[in-house]
Amino acid sequence: MGKDKDVEKFLESLRDTEWVLKNYKALKTKYEGKFIAVFKEEVILSNEDIDGLMEELESSFSDIIDFVTTEFVGKKEVFVII
Repeated sequence: MGKDKDVEKFLESLRDTEWVLKNYKALKTKYEGKFIAVFKEEVILSNEDIDGLMEELESSFSDIIDFVTTEFVGKKEVFVII
């Protein structure tokens, strides 16, 4: 993968983080207490265990794993300062 493509994938992962933050309340209703994997503003996997989530990512999404955003959806809303 070329540098330009890597940069674009990295920027997509930042957009996914922003998407998670914007949609946290809706995600919480479905995924509270779980780890989620997000790619292109879509939850592609969820699991209560981070190791289980990572195993699933490695087996099913190894080609994009470096650019997948993973987050824990807890009871409290998350705030990120950039």
